[in-house]
Amino acid sequence: MIINCIDKISTDTRVLIEGWVSRFLWFNFSLKNEELEVFHGDNKILDMKTNNNGEFSKEYDFKKPGLYSLRLRLKKYNNSPGILNILIIDPNDKKDVVVCDIDNTIVNFSYVMFFFGFGLDPIEGARSVLWEISKKYYLIYLTHRHDMFTNNTKEWILEKDFPLSPVFLWSIKDDPFKSYSYKVSKIKSIKKDTGLNIVAGIGDRESDIMAYRETGIPNIFLVDSSNSWEKIRKELL
Repeated sequence: MIINCIDKISTDTRVLIEGWVSRFLWFNFSLKNEELEVFHGDNKILDMKTNNNGEFSKEYDFKKPGLYSLRLRLKKYNNSPGILNILIIDPNDKKDVVVCDIDNTIVNFSYVMFFFGFGLDPIEGARSVLWEISKKYYLIYLTHRHDMFTNNTKEWILEKDFPLSPVFLWSIKDDPFKSYSYKVSKIKSIKKDTGLNIVAGIGDRESDIMAYRETGIPNIFLVDSSNSWEKIRKELL
């Protein structure tokens, strides 16, 4: 069973916790009418239940701004927890935002390796620079990877000790097929919904660069060599 949670950025402390549960990774066979528990650290904060489509949603008031990393568990199954990252913006915090791609930007990725379960290695320099970035800026991960891999992606970020931040993945139900169009749409919606100022975008493809330019991001970085992250460190930090 796979619990996929939809990460959020909010200017309100009351946030809709939502996602879906599937029996398998590669095919969305939903698990309906199952009870879930939501934990913040060791504290259970919420009980939820999936509907007939395997989806769940319920509001929760976090009381104060901050970055919350939650774990969701199915009561009846000993499966890996679902990971949910929620960033609640403090109106007094004037941090800007850095958007970062995932595949071949922070991880050496291929679907063949992913399909057969081989380990995917971080790109040299990415982890340490992103930790520095996360202390100075809000960090957002934005990838065109399909959302069926939502929890696998967050598990890799956690396992490889990258900074936790909201992770947004592409959905075939809601967004265009092209990476460029999806990222333009998502960046515009983040700006509109939160009012955040995105000052830098990091990616590995020309479509990433085009999307960042289209949305008015002033500092754009292409990861295309072993020293790319060191260059990012020098120019952004």
